[in-house]
Amino acid sequence: MKNFLLLKISALITGIIVVGFVCITLINESTYGEVIRDDIRNISRLTSLNIYAKIDNELTKPIFVSLTMANDSFLKGWLREEGTPEGRVERLRCYLRDLERKYGYNSVFLISAKTNYYYHYKGIHKRISPDNAHDVWYYNFLKTGKPYALDVDTDEADHNILTVFVDCRIEDENGELMGVVGVGVKMDTLQQLLERFEKEFSLTAFLVDTRGEVQVHTDDANIRRKSLFDLLPVEPMRETIFNRAKMESVWYRYDDRENCLVTRYIPDLHWYLIVEKDTSIIKRSFLSQLWKDIIVVSVIILLIIILIAMIIVRYNRRMTRLATTDDLTGLINRERFNAILNRKKGESPVVFMFDVDNFKSINDTHGHLRGNEVLADVARKARDIVGDAGTVARWGGDEFIGLIDRDADAEALLSGLLSAIRDRENGITISLGATRTRPDDTLDAILMRADDAMYASKSGGRDRLTFVG
Repeated sequence: MKNFLLLKISALITGIIVVGFVCITLINESTYGEVIRDDIRNISRLTSLNIYAKIDNELTKPIFVSLTMANDSFLKGWLREEGTPEGRVERLRCYLRDLERKYGYNSVFLISAKTNYYYHYKGIHKRISPDNAHDVWYYNFLKTGKPYALDVDTDEADHNILTVFVDCRIEDENGELMGVVGVGVKMDTLQQLLERFEKEFSLTAFLVDTRGEVQVHTDDANIRRKSLFDLLPVEPMRETIFNRAKMESVWYRYDDRENCLVTRYIPDLHWYLIVEKDTSIIKRSFLSQLWKDIIVVSVIILLIIILIAMIIVRYNRRMTRLATTDDLTGLINRERFNAILNRKKGESPVVFMFDVDNFKSINDTHGHLRGNEVLADVARKARDIVGDAGTVARWGGDEFIGLIDRDADAEALLSGLLSAIRDRENGITISLGATRTRPDDTLDAILMRADDAMYASKSGGRDRLTFVG
């Protein structure tokens, strides 16, 4: 019963601790989940701003250079006199070469609307034609009527290197087309820039045009072959993504992962910067830390449970001892002795009872402290004499009771008990009575006979042993 109570108390305490920990864990997961989302969104937006600034710097400068060239009086004058001695190709080539060296662009070119010649800083590259698939960009650009545009293409004049071209119209004073001038920036320059951010912040970044077609990506296979919607399942959010007024951030699920997508329009380029952040890495880190916390807390809970169990067991033993032991003598008390006798009476033990002769006069003459000392000394001697052969208990006051397991040992042990306690010098003797039990005896019958035997010893002159039954 006591063990069951111990288990119930331990289970209750464990349950309270576990429920508390689970509640705290769920609250933390919910709270930190929102914190993680906010952090990812903020990291993505800040990274987008940094990339935007770098891209803007890398491509706005070529746009400025191209627009400056388109309004350069030298170029306009050269185009007017193209084909005359004054319009020699060498002068143009030197002009274009100087720009290439100054800014480090891998392409600086001019196309004449009059002759369709494609001039390069290396010289005349070719004459363009609408029948040449590689020249279609030129005619498409003219159709737009825009002052400038960005175009991703391979550079025929430089080993077909993938290049971002800035194309600018050159017009005369009347707005008539004179040609197209521009520069080219190697794609890998932009790719390296994006790669640095991708590695540093564990994200994906690329550029798309207003239709979503990929223009700059760290993977060449995606450039002008894939669209944003081929790479990511965000077609339903098209209107939100292509917002020119402000930076947008959207969340979507992909391959059982929750991702954050940040988009920003770059006005000078007419492109969108796309930054995608996968939350799974941070969440895995969070879950890993959560499991570590669970293990640590579980160990702590286990240690607490063990400590509580030890305290309860110790308290239980103490309470049991207090409930079954006499404080003064250290012997078991009446209730505990009755339980033992009930259990053993079928084995026919010998039950004995004794008290200290003239104990009241000891108390009256020497005081209760001396009386307590006498009782403690009597109890000690009784316990030593009976030993493992039986049991001794304090019955109450100066009365003691006990049993001897084997009848054959009883008389010798009890005679020895009588002699051990006898101290005539200090006037300490006992009156000892004993009875042999029978299997059909009741507890009351046994105790009554033992009590009668003890009083027979008193009546017979004290300091003696009397057997009854």
